Amino acid sequence: MKRVWLERVLQNKKMTHQEAANLIGIERSYFTQIVNGRRRPSPEVAQKIGQALGFDWTIFFNCYCGVKPHDNQAATVEPEPAA
Repeated sequence: MKRVWLERVLQNKKMTHQEAANLIGIERSYFTQIVNGRRRPSPEVAQKIGQALGFDWTIFFNCYCGVKPHDNQAATVEPEPAA
């Protein structure tokens, strides 16, 4: 399931997948798979993404209780701003 919230973060920062991947230090294809919901980042990569893009990295691992994986509501949850 596509991580719409992550795509919005990129849009707000006017960043491409390539620019974000370069900033994070990962391959663009891997970052695109994360955005598209095909891959879940490791905790280390999630921390790098959160730090580079300014949000709480744990959102990648949050349990959306009561929301089925195929329910689009889970993809629209906005991340909390980084402290």
